[in-house]
Amino acid sequence: MFDQVLELTDGHPVLLDNDSTYPKTADLLEVMQLEGHDVHFGGNDGNNVAWNRNLILPEDEHVRKYGSRHFVVTDGDIDLHGIPVDVLLEMAQVLDEFQDIPKVSLALRIDDLPQWNTDRDRIIDHESKFWKHRTNWAWCESYFAASDTHFSMYRAGSAWTGYESIR
Repeated sequence: MFDQVLELTDGHPVLLDNDSTYPKTADLLEVMQLEGHDVHFGGNDGNNVAWNRNLILPEDEHVRKYGSRHFVVTDGDIDLHGIPVDVLLEMAQVLDEFQDIPKVSLALRIDDLPQWNTDRDRIIDHESKFWKHRTNWAWCESYFAASDTHFSMYRAGSAWTGYESIR
């Protein structure tokens, strides 16, 4: 996934390890840190890791350091194949338009799950509720839907606000 993030326009990845125990992942993170990438190691702080470790900077500091008014928190196992390289710019536009929404997240596709997946029906049942409340944007298919950490963009300096989101 990290290589996919590097391909996105307007992105500067900061990696927060949540106490990885899988040897290949731990080794990769160490190599990335040696290569100069911004990697932070620590215990498993859950989906609030960036806030729990006090890594969310005040907005003015964040803008000076990263040149952006936004940041993204994601799980490391998200597959970004097929995502447009300018997705961060599009997400920022949605976040700027909906000032009362604390974050915008990528939606998880459910129309492409293979029949052989034994959890297919359970996944579709769970995820379909997030595809019900469409926003009024004509240019962008988006929905008001809860989201945790699967590629969610926040405003710089924002506190953890729960699961309210646009996908």
